[in-house]
Amino acid sequence: MEEQARKLTRRDAIKTGASMMGAFTALGAGTLQAWAQPGATVSNTTGTSGGSSQGDDTQWKGVETALGNTKGRVEEGGVFLISLPRKDLNITISGVPVKPDTGIEHEITFYGQGSGAIIKYELALLEREVNPVLNALLSQNLMPATDILTALHNHYLEISPMIMYMHGFIEGDAERVASVLHSVLANNTKTPFGGGDEPPGNPGFDIHSVEDTVGGDGHLSNGVLEVSVSRSETFREHGIVLPPAMQFQSTVYFQSLGGQQAIALGELAVLPDEADAVARQLHQYGITITALHNHELHVQPSVYYLHCFGNGPVYRLARGIRAGLNQTKSVFKQSPSTT
Repeated sequence: MEEQARKLTRRDAIKTGASMMGAFTALGAGTLQAWAQPGATVSNTTGTSGGSSQGDDTQWKGVETALGNTKGRVEEGGVFLISLPRKDLNITISGVPVKPDTGIEHEITFYGQGSGAIIKYELALLEREVNPVLNALLSQNLMPATDILTALHNHYLEISPMIMYMHGFIEGDAERVASVLHSVLANNTKTPFGGGDEPPGNPGFDIHSVEDTVGGDGHLSNGVLEVSVSRSETFREHGIVLPPAMQFQSTVYFQSLGGQQAIALGELAVLPDEADAVARQLHQYGITITALHNHELHVQPSVYYLHCFGNGPVYRLARGIRAGLNQTKSVFKQSPSTT
């Protein structure tokens, strides 16, 4: 467990008040020779210029309050993330019970921009909740730049009850937008608020091995390991440069089933000419493709999201995800054990 805690501090070090560059440079130098492919990048540091002061979460206290006193966390690049798991629902995928921490949640990200913020949301909704939530959002005067609806779709197949994901983009006052989102979700869904400070829990497998195999940063919540991998491109939405943590990265959730078996739920960010190669690699490892689509409308370069689901030995699932990501221009993190 001491080793697991050391690994998790890679992502959470930003909160200590150290600079982002210092927190990640301290991990050392080197490469993942056994995994990195031509065109892929291995890196110890991340960071995106632009935006307002991004170093700690004190500037976002008003946002936390507006979203029902829900705790958030600062991600790489100064992005502030609030997750609202759908703990009110009992979800199964292919008959397997899944925790809401596996991405069955509302994800709202904030990025300081001048005197305001860029806000993006990914809302996990029951089918009967979709139109009430959309109608409530459309009735708001959220300005100056707003795409209330940029995508509406499923992420997974054989999921019960069916969950639809609604995506949107807003530029404006962070606290006002947070208050509107809270009102809309509280009045039209049974989403629980007031959490966000979840215990890590026991994942039931070696998170060091899984995180290093996938090549990303890990975050442990209620026994679910979330691993995120950034891309090498600079993404602009509505002409604004945004960090990868503003929902331009690949994310995979690993939930143990016991006995070194697990399920993996993936959302892999791919460019159009990468999608086929990624799907073929996942197929080789028995990982099922469940969706391929956009999440944004006004983004350059154009990026799509390949969703997938796997059930099997946890380390084989991690290798399969890495094999797929090796077909992309992902930026893989260096393992501290090689330094």
